[in-house]
Amino acid sequence: MRNDIRKLRGFTLLELVVVISIIGILGIMLTERLQRYAGLAEKTSMEYTANIVNTALLFEFVTRLTKGRRGDITSLVDVNPVKLLAQKPPNYLGEFRDPPVGEQFEGNWYYDLEHRELVYLVRRGDDFKADSSGKKRVRYHIELLYDELEPGAGKSLTGAVLVPVEAYSWL
Repeated sequence: MRNDIRKLRGFTLLELVVVISIIGILGIMLTERLQRYAGLAEKTSMEYTANIVNTALLFEFVTRLTKGRRGDITSLVDVNPVKLLAQKPPNYLGEFRDPPVGEQFEGNWYYDLEHRELVYLVRRGDDFKADSSGKKRVRYHIELLYDELEPGAGKSLTGAVLVPVEAYSWL
């Protein structure tokens, strides 16, 4: 009869420690995985916004071209491309001469008036390689595209695109 009672007691202390350890390890793995996905989501959002701005820039280029304002196209390099959007992104801070500094600004866009660059400040930068100045940011500028008509005949303006100032590595 004593053996029957002992069988009904439940887990031993060793079994309980093993189960708690396994749950803890799985929790750590899940947390790391969720942080990685959060960083990937931020990168995707940043690149999506850059593509929207690039599309608006293309529309402005085509508008100026079709309205016969070819001479105004070269001035696109001095335009804040966010102003071309019908609606600004909710995480757009505005135009600044001095870049905003601090954790509260991470995960946001701003336009650098001095360098004529659209800048994204990285929030979840564990897998982000900092730029040449050691800052976790992605900087974009407007670049005009030219196509050579014929050798010696000159170049024809074919577009304007938003391109990173420096190559970046994220994830």
